Amino acid sequence: MSTISGTGTRFYGHTQFHKTDSSYFVTKWISFFYLPIFPLSRYKISFSEAEPGFSGTQQKYYVHEKSTIIKREIIQTLLWSWLVMPILLGGPFILLLPFIQGDDHATSVKVFIASIAWFVVMLWLLADWYEERGTEPKKRLLSKIVK
Repeated sequence: MSTISGTGTRFYGHTQFHKTDSSYFVTKWISFFYLPIFPLSRYKISFSEAEPGFSGTQQKYYVHEKSTIIKREIIQTLLWSWLVMPILLGGPFILLLPFIQGDDHATSVKVFIASIAWFVVMLWLLADWYEERGTEPKKRLLSKIVK
């Protein structure tokens, strides 16, 4: 499983953490620029320690079993990726568009800078949230304490 600039195959839709065997259910998707396109299969996996790789660290995982695809998880993943995330990231651009098109150049520049700042902060928060979803709760707590 690999991606180049978010295009390839990747896991989306982590379920709740199972404490008994430290595992999650995830769905393997074909993705295009980090957006899920088509679900391929569903697996029960557990993550192991990250290892240094060619372009940074690589998260290793162990596949416990293959499972059937759950329609509810597919719909949630598609809604989150194609509706909620674009609204969170691009919402200010759409809401502030009338101000940018106005005659006051100073206001347009301020609104544009505020929109860019919103986009960067939301992208950073979403990336941080997504990265932490793939780790065990104990590791999340330890990483926050170490920071």
